[in-house]
Amino acid sequence: MRLLQVNFFVVILALSIVSCEKSPVEELQEKATIWINTLHSLTGDEQHDVKAIEEFIEPSSVRGERAKEYYIEWTKDTSYKVIAGSVDEVLVETDGIKGMVRYSMVYEDSSGQRQVISQRTKWKMVDGVWYRIIEMPDIRR
Repeated sequence: MRLLQVNFFVVILALSIVSCEKSPVEELQEKATIWINTLHSLTGDEQHDVKAIEEFIEPSSVRGERAKEYYIEWTKDTSYKVIAGSVDEVLVETDGIKGMVRYSMVYEDSSGQRQVISQRTKWKMVDGVWYRIIEMPDIRR
């Protein structure tokens, strides 16, 4: 009887752990939200901001270069300021490795006029981590 109770407890514990795991869609949604927040909170310190962007780019020999290109493109038009952003749609292909995120950003120009721009972005999971696929020029505001 005692063995049966222990086995039952182990099964319940295993089911609890499995049910707490996030789906690939939930993981990508979370990562994309962090990406939006990162873009929204760039400091203007190029070295710091490039490093923050780099964390979202798939590791490769051109990772740092891509991050710097993205930073330069993202910050070159200073007449607009990001007010808010949101993740609107997240899709993960059946392979669980490729995904698409559509997000929107609200910008305000120097006259106070607001504008919403929506963009679709490609993502790829590598070793359990989602990364942005950045193909230059891939940055539009």
